[in-house]
Amino acid sequence: RGVEAMDDQRIFRAFCNGVFKMTYEKDETITEDFLIEELGLTMDIQELRYWIETMQSIIAKIAYQDMEMSQVEDFLQGTELTPNQIQGYLRFWRSTKSKVHDYLRKESIFDNSLKKFQWRVDVQTRSRKTTEELEIPSAIVELTTGSPDTENDDNVIRFEMNKKQIMHTLQQISNLENVINNAAKFST
Repeated sequence: RGVEAMDDQRIFRAFCNGVFKMTYEKDETITEDFLIEELGLTMDIQELRYWIETMQSIIAKIAYQDMEMSQVEDFLQGTELTPNQIQGYLRFWRSTKSKVHDYLRKESIFDNSLKKFQWRVDVQTRSRKTTEELEIPSAIVELTTGSPDTENDDNVIRFEMNKKQIMHTLQQISNLENVINNAAKFST
């Protein structure tokens, strides 16, 4: 069975799953020797490492580019994979895509992140010091930050903003959106 076994869809899917567990889940039980033994491969360790690195690269490229299945298939056809291996990979990717994306998302968050954003508008109708009607609107903003994995360590920040502060904040967010959009154009 040896190297030819890698052309079997089921074995190739299992190989991809093993590479995923080894790389992303850090499963220490999945070793090079384990893959060779469990999948019935007779290739040497250098060839196996080549295949592991190739699949790590393919998984990463497809995940980072967030490809649709048709794009994945087109991409794989431009690689050295055989038609059977491509079918095995596609079955692997259908069942594993969300796990890879979850892992990459968690790895990209190295600090607290925004978990919740709430706001309301209050209108001050009368000052305590005068009897005249004011009708000054202001926004009360509440931000909840914390680690994505925990609920207990959330921080809640509440503050008030007037119209000028809101307009400035919206302009800054618009500037940030433009920078992100321009960066996205260069990365694709």
